[in-house]
Amino acid sequence: MRLAKFALWPAMFLLSPAAAQNPSMDLIRAAARGDSVAVEDLLNNKYANVHAKTKNGRTALIGAAALGHAPIVQILLKQGPNPNAKDNNGRTALIEAATQGNPDAVRALLAETVDVNARDVNGRTALLEAASRGNSEAVALLINRGSRSEIEGQEGSNGGHGSGEW
Repeated sequence: MRLAKFALWPAMFLLSPAAAQNPSMDLIRAAARGDSVAVEDLLNNKYANVHAKTKNGRTALIGAAALGHAPIVQILLKQGPNPNAKDNNGRTALIEAATQGNPDAVRALLAETVDVNARDVNGRTALLEAASRGNSEAVALLINRGSRSEIEGQEGSNGGHGSGEW
């Protein structure tokens, strides 16, 4: 009998009233899963907030971009989220899409007013992430949109000190 009680615990947790009453967090989870039907339903019928963030500062857009779900990125962008929103590590949806190497997600984000030179807390940009992972199509898209290859504070930069002497 005790085993059955523990076997039901995960299902009880998933169906808790608190979880069922937060469509914005459901949206973030559905976006991360790549579930376009659930994303559209939550946006259209459940009053989910496209600007909502997790405790780590992740939005549905950042999560979808990080996991390479380009169709979800496109659905979310139609709802008007801030494409330059940053999580607690300074990561934007564009940085995550470039890291993932998903050209469709990068292309969708570049169609918005997005900062192509935004840096995370470590000074890494979308271009640096794409290049360091060999995502050549994302690199080309970013360069064509004006991403700079030399930005102070990135790895390999001398922080603008000219000679490299400190």
